[in-house]
Amino acid sequence: MFRLAIEKALNHLINVNNIDLKLIDNKIISLRVDEIDLSFFFLCLNSRIFVIERLQNKKTDVSIVMNKASFLAMFEGSTLEELLEAEDIEINGSVNTAQQLANLLASASILSLIHISEPTRRRGIWDG
Repeated sequence: MFRLAIEKALNHLINVNNIDLKLIDNKIISLRVDEIDLSFFFLCLNSRIFVIERLQNKKTDVSIVMNKASFLAMFEGSTLEELLEAEDIEINGSVNTAQQLANLLASASILSLIHISEPTRRRGIWDG
């Protein structure tokens, strides 16, 4: 469910804001958070991102490994540079490619909050 929510939010963000994915087009990026046994593969193809749980017999272009705190910090707006400086993240492959994915994930977090809070506001639970 989380995988599909991320995929939907990222692609909506890409479409609405006309985000150029040339840097990561035709790339496979793995993201792993060992502490919580979380592993995703992002396949970027034709200006869309597909989030895949398992990838068999395919080589990744970029591999990102991080701890739980850095994963959550990324969704809270921490930059890739901050995480690299704190040595909370390991990147094998292009840092520029990892940067574009990190930017998209951080933006998707904001988008998800908008989608979650709108139905809640309509029910009168949230007054924001």
